[in-house]
Amino acid sequence: MKSNSLIPIITVIIAVLFLPSIVVGMPVPWYSEDNHAHGDASIYNSIAPSGDSDADDVYSPPLPLPITAFASVTDPLSQSATGSSAITSSQMSINTYAFDSYGSDSYADANAVADFTGSFVATHDLFQFSYSFRAIATTDCTFGSSTCDSYTSGYLYVKDLTDSTILLDDLLFSANAHYGGSAAIGDLSETLSRFVPLTVGHEFEVGLEIIGNSYASGLAAEGSSDITFQYNTSVNTANPIPEPSTMILLGSGLLGLVGLRKKFKK
Repeated sequence: MKSNSLIPIITVIIAVLFLPSIVVGMPVPWYSEDNHAHGDASIYNSIAPSGDSDADDVYSPPLPLPITAFASVTDPLSQSATGSSAITSSQMSINTYAFDSYGSDSYADANAVADFTGSFVATHDLFQFSYSFRAIATTDCTFGSSTCDSYTSGYLYVKDLTDSTILLDDLLFSANAHYGGSAAIGDLSETLSRFVPLTVGHEFEVGLEIIGNSYASGLAAEGSSDITFQYNTSVNTANPIPEPSTMILLGSGLLGLVGLRKKFKK
């Protein structure tokens, strides 16, 4: 008799314990379309040599699995113009470097791009993208005829695939340096979040792109970019779709409460 009277109490306890799991946001999976590093150099307007590296992989949030793309090149005619770039996705670290030691009709250029996309069907009505970063762009042009450019940027977009509506297409950050004849630095760091309302039951695509680029032309011209980026994605609860198991669990809890009330009345 006593064991039967404990059933409603146990049912209520189980319902309360499992209820938080119903409203926890789920992370968004990523697929790397392009981890691309590229470097090139040219002198005397010759055909520019180049180095390329691409890597594709499937990632799990909040951070990508370790994978590296790297490219480096040195001009074969004089070995005076060099360009190199690298991406290390395990830490979302993107670096580029360009240097021109010759200066006459020569240049060095390097760029690196990490591009991620993910899609999901919304069971909750709020997408959250939280991120922190530091982006540094530097240039050093010793002579007035030199040209140096370095820039960094990050972009995020969210698209409703069900009705082909772009919900977000934003520049997350941009740190740039552009000078001729002097040194410059752009340094930016922040921790931010973006929130996008979703339509429950629709399919959504999320895209993330991080870019670094450096260009140097002229004697001893130099440019570099360094980005560190961390992020977390989640689809948070506001009005979750009740699952059958959830409804059964909640119903059991309610029945348990009714049973307790009848017991106390007796």
